[in-house]
Amino acid sequence: MAGDWIKMELTTPDKPEVFAIAEAFDIDPDAAFGKLFRVWAWFDQHTENGNAPSVTKTLINRITSVSGFADAMVDAGWLVQTDDGLEVPNFDRHNGETGKKRALTAKRQAKHKNKASEIGNGKGNAKVTPAALPKEEKRREDIKTLVPYEEIKKLSNKILTDLPACKQLTDTRKKQIKKIWNSENENGDPRNNLEWWESFFTFCKSIKFLHGENDRGWTANLEWITKWANFIKIIEGNYK
Repeated sequence: MAGDWIKMELTTPDKPEVFAIAEAFDIDPDAAFGKLFRVWAWFDQHTENGNAPSVTKTLINRITSVSGFADAMVDAGWLVQTDDGLEVPNFDRHNGETGKKRALTAKRQAKHKNKASEIGNGKGNAKVTPAALPKEEKRREDIKTLVPYEEIKKLSNKILTDLPACKQLTDTRKKQIKKIWNSENENGDPRNNLEWWESFFTFCKSIKFLHGENDRGWTANLEWITKWANFIKIIEGNYK
């Protein structure tokens, strides 16, 4: 048996064939559709591919309780009289396991497409934007995005008093600070809190090399120590 449901198009009740059958028996089109549905359901339940050997038109008439209904279906092209019985044409298009699998696949694809459209920008060829993050993930994302640049600058100037004070947060400096803010140490601990930055600047204060005790008498500044390559060397202990 094919299953406990059959695929039905929304437009089927309004097809000309339905109205032709209804007119032939002087019944309402909805009643004609209901009787057709019973026939298709019977073939779906009792056949594998729409072929019903040894089944006669009498059975169809009995199922529908209308004498001559089978002939009307034949005239409409929705039933075929074969040498050994009756057959529903194009059965696998709407019935049977194959038809149902196609219907379910099409439904899933349509649902996925509609979902993608809902989160797009309303244009047919628009790029799909990511769906909203769950609350907890969004909170973590906000922490990464909202970098307290001014507070970090103030900490730097407060702790690294021997280095040139940072007076302006340029785009380059912000970009470097943000990269560090969004990073983690080797243990997976985040650097997106002011306590970490305070400890980092305190560590930098202890490094004599950054404060002019080098062969050039050179001193670092906030932009230099937050440049990623220099930052890595600092935390790895390359400077004393």
